[in-house]
Amino acid sequence: MTENTEQTDHYQELQHKLTTANASADAAEVHGVICGIIASNQELPVYWFEELFDQAEEGDLLVADCRTEVEGLYANTVRQMENADMAMQLLLPDDETSLAARAQAVSQWCQGFLYGFGLSGDAFEQKLSDEAREALEDIASFTRMDIDGIEESEDEEDALIEITEFLRVASMLIRETLLTKPVDEAPIQNNADDTHEYH
Repeated sequence: MTENTEQTDHYQELQHKLTTANASADAAEVHGVICGIIASNQELPVYWFEELFDQAEEGDLLVADCRTEVEGLYANTVRQMENADMAMQLLLPDDETSLAARAQAVSQWCQGFLYGFGLSGDAFEQKLSDEAREALEDIASFTRMDIDGIEESEDEEDALIEITEFLRVASMLIRETLLTKPVDEAPIQNNADDTHEYH
């Protein structure tokens, strides 16, 4: 089984579990949040799960199973981003999915990344190099892609592939920048009383 096939299978499995657990985000957005948190060198905050499963009842086994899956994805993504020999791949639908749907997933991934990175606070963004800050701005621009205007064509396909590769490299660049410029600030607290609007 190839790495891309494994990633696709993981996407489908996570998407199914998020749907059955009535989560507030799809798999691509969840992976984006995770990548944003890792890029800012923070730990996975507990309160994010409360927002992700805001409709859940106490003791919901589907939510517990899905949370375990998300935690596993976080751990695996940390390993990928820390190991230069492991190419971090975005968690997205396979190539059999329509181009518009894949572009929508990429946009959702970007929304998630910005949310996850934003949990670190403004001090982290201020430490970014000019190149990394520009990359973050580019990520933000991809949340505004004209999905309805996308047509099934080779040029559009190539453009989406380039965007996906850019996002992979950009997330690594942002993380590396903050590793070389540590922020003198306490890490994210797992405080459920903090309010962070999440969509």
